[in-house]
Amino acid sequence: MGPRGVRSLLWEMHTLRFNRLQLQYLEAAFESTIGKELDTKMQSTIHSFLGNKIPDFGNFGDRQQYAGFVPSEHFLSEMLNKAIENDEVDANQHTACLPVDQIAIDDSHKVCS
Repeated sequence: MGPRGVRSLLWEMHTLRFNRLQLQYLEAAFESTIGKELDTKMQSTIHSFLGNKIPDFGNFGDRQQYAGFVPSEHFLSEMLNKAIENDEVDANQHTACLPVDQIAIDDSHKVCS
């Protein structure tokens, strides 16, 4: 999976989390509304003292609220390159320790005249 696939996966995970938070918020607002309706029929509770207006949850990309951020493909590829460069010495050592039959050395070099 390259940087584009990782970014798509991160985008999916971030929007899924946002959708779950929004669902929880809407369920709590629904329960609050139902509680207020029942309170007016039976007895007064704390729900009856709260305001009737429930603020909007917001949008995924709103910088003032949720601000769903997903890194760019360029950023992810740079981080992947840095991780590979950190392991370069170990990879070279591993390759140097392999037996000759596993390296698949090609001795059929052609000389141009």
